[in-house]
Amino acid sequence: MAKVNEADARWIVQEREDGANVHGWHWQEKDCLPWSKHRLKTLLEGLAIVEGESCMWIKIGKVESVTGEAYINTRKGKKIPGYEVEVKMTWVGEVREGGKADGEVISNADGGGHFPYI
Repeated sequence: MAKVNEADARWIVQEREDGANVHGWHWQEKDCLPWSKHRLKTLLEGLAIVEGESCMWIKIGKVESVTGEAYINTRKGKKIPGYEVEVKMTWVGEVREGGKADGEVISNADGGGHFPYI
C-alpha cells in the first residue's frame, strides 16, 4: 500500500491546460438530435411502403417532426448511444386499375402517422 505523498507517477492524474479529454476517458455527452432529424427525413421522405401489391401504392409523404433525445456518451473510450425519439409523418396512397404503375388511379387517400417511442 502506498504511503501518503509517495504515489506512483503513472497513476497521478494531472490537470491539462488545454482541458482535453484524452482518449475519451472521462464522461462526455454529445447531442445528436439535429443529425437524427436530418437523417430520418432523408431516409423516410418519399419512401415507398407498398408498390403494386393488391393494386395499391403507398409512400411516406413528409416527416413533419422529430422530437426527443438522441445522444452519444463516451466513457473510458467506449461509445454508448442512446435515444428516445418521437416521429410524426404523413403518407399518401393510391389504388390503380390493373395493378400497374401507369394504370388509372381509381382512388386515393392520405393520412398521418405518429410513432411516439422509436
